[in-house]
Amino acid sequence: MFRRSKKIFAGVLGTTMLMSCTNTAQERSMTLQSHKELVESVLTSAADISKFFPKTAKEAESMAAFAKELARKELDAILSIDKAQRTFDNTVRALDESQRKIYQVAFGLQMFQMVSPKKEIRDACQMGFIQLQQFSTDLYLNPDIYAMFNDYVQGNKKNEKLSEEEEYFFKESMDELKRSGLHLPPAELEKVKGKHKEIAVLKMNFEKNIAEDKSVVKATLQELEGLSDDFIKTLKKEDDLYILPCNGPVMQEVAKHCGVEKTREAMYLAFRNRAYPANEEILETVIQKRHELAQLLGYKTFAGLSVASKMAKNIETVESFLKDLAENSVKKWKQEFVYLKDNLPDGVKLDDNRNINEWDYGYVIESYKKKNLAIDDRKIAEYFPAQHALDSMLGIYEDFFGLKFKQVKPDWVWHEEVKLIEVWDAQNNELRGYIYLDLYPRDNKYTHACHGGIIPSQIRKNDDGTDLKSPSMAIVIANFPKANGGRPELLKFGDVRTFFHEFGHALHSVLGRTRLASHAGTSVKLDFVEMPSQMLEEWMYDKDILARVSSHYKTGKTLPEDIIEKLVELKKFDSGSFILRQALLSFYSLECFKGGKKDTSKLWKTLYEKYVPHHTYDDRAHMHASFGHLMNYSACYYVYMWSKVFALDLFYKIKEGGLVDTENGRRFADMVLSKGGSVDPAILLRNYLGREPNQEAFKKDLGFK
Repeated sequence: MFRRSKKIFAGVLGTTMLMSCTNTAQERSMTLQSHKELVESVLTSAADISKFFPKTAKEAESMAAFAKELARKELDAILSIDKAQRTFDNTVRALDESQRKIYQVAFGLQMFQMVSPKKEIRDACQMGFIQLQQFSTDLYLNPDIYAMFNDYVQGNKKNEKLSEEEEYFFKESMDELKRSGLHLPPAELEKVKGKHKEIAVLKMNFEKNIAEDKSVVKATLQELEGLSDDFIKTLKKEDDLYILPCNGPVMQEVAKHCGVEKTREAMYLAFRNRAYPANEEILETVIQKRHELAQLLGYKTFAGLSVASKMAKNIETVESFLKDLAENSVKKWKQEFVYLKDNLPDGVKLDDNRNINEWDYGYVIESYKKKNLAIDDRKIAEYFPAQHALDSMLGIYEDFFGLKFKQVKPDWVWHEEVKLIEVWDAQNNELRGYIYLDLYPRDNKYTHACHGGIIPSQIRKNDDGTDLKSPSMAIVIANFPKANGGRPELLKFGDVRTFFHEFGHALHSVLGRTRLASHAGTSVKLDFVEMPSQMLEEWMYDKDILARVSSHYKTGKTLPEDIIEKLVELKKFDSGSFILRQALLSFYSLECFKGGKKDTSKLWKTLYEKYVPHHTYDDRAHMHASFGHLMNYSACYYVYMWSKVFALDLFYKIKEGGLVDTENGRRFADMVLSKGGSVDPAILLRNYLGREPNQEAFKKDLGFK
């Protein structure tokens, strides 16, 4: 999942190539005018949207040039204000609004680089986004910005009565300015800028290597035993060999259902070695440069710098949380291992140390479910045709939040499979935003599921001081199985849950409408950003919701009641293993950035053997080479489980009032989602729950107590 960075100068947006910046004054003026609507217009219909995406490589270059020119012009105007005349509106809000404009272009280019089918446009978008990162580093890591904020503090701030949102924003901004190093001497600040630029280049190349990895596994028909005929028909062939691409849906199908160990092992290794060895070298370089950056900024480690701005506030709190999580998970996993090892399917053996091989684990789990619980995720997928699941999910969210969704045909779209959703407030018929859905895999597309916001949901100010409500625009990306063998797109249960999760991010983006763009939507503290989406996943474990979302693609019948009950109970079935893996990934991301130079393979082995009993460590696999969260979340992968605690606490509170009750949903939206990042998350939680949040619901829900 992607989120909008709260400030462009703090999360500096670098590649090995930069575009030319030698436009003439006349060309710059023409560029400013031609792209003015990109940042100043307000969406009113689907026809407005296509201009936010470049149709050619030249247009992508032009959009980046426009954003740079406009940002420079507006920042110069803000800095030129006499310090005696500085106000919140002409200084703080003006900077926020100026940054909103460059965000819209930068993140539009970033998201389009992830989905465009055309290589020349992807490359141009990547270069444009990198160019804006580099430019933003120089523009916003500027001591004059820190000085003007201090001028406001010493001057008119004493005389202005700010709203709570404005006061909170200003305090957070000052803290962030200091963390960014704007108080440092010029020579030191230049070093900070250099590190940011170097890291930005490395990050983009790391992600590009994953997206463009072309690893495949080739297998005979006999080596695909256990896979369905419909799935096999979707595979390309090379003579008598079937080609298994290393994407998520194919990996999951093979890992869970292929009865041939050789094939499972080959697929496991190919998938876990994507972008290796190139990305291991990049990762270790990023770790070292982030450590150097942290020390320049006065922090012992980059992990300490990363956590300082989060709810957790310090490494010690995160470590305590993760150790407790791991302890509970290990206890549960040891219980799970007992019944798995006693029910191994034919052809699967434990290793010499009585541990399960990684490539066997998914197959063992699915075989147990089929044999002992009569659960086969391929059969269950027949009850989740994608269009019905989408329509049902939208209907549920309409009922709960009091919204109206319209699936509209855009004037232009980058691929024929992409859908566009209009979001309306059913109460006052107000347009709230647009959500693109790009749900199926294709070559060179981003390989995971995520949400990305481009236009924030915001209340801007007109020139006359009146309010201007701006609808949002975002993209949801997934890689669900495609239609095959005459059957429509069928979603596994986990796919539907993912759908609820990512669309939950999109709804947070739509409903989180604030007056300051840097607070809008999902622009919250990183260890709170996954809370709404993980909470909305929980709808899929309610029996009534499951009945509503399911409809067999042939008969139209809902899932049988006994299967629904088993799916709900299965949440606890292997929760120990799942949470333990999350704890392992969280420890790994934290330890990567708790010092300088790291041997990333050795570190993974050390943590794996410490925290994952009864699993075989395989030194041939290098999953960290495709662990993209290490670039965007750095030391903070813990945020998923941290947010999960709050998500379950809130979910059971909400469930008391009804999961499709509009009054209940509007209350949650008004008290939590609508605030975006304008209120400290701890306050939002206390206000809604009427008490301090706790882990009781989390531990009970997952069978830890």
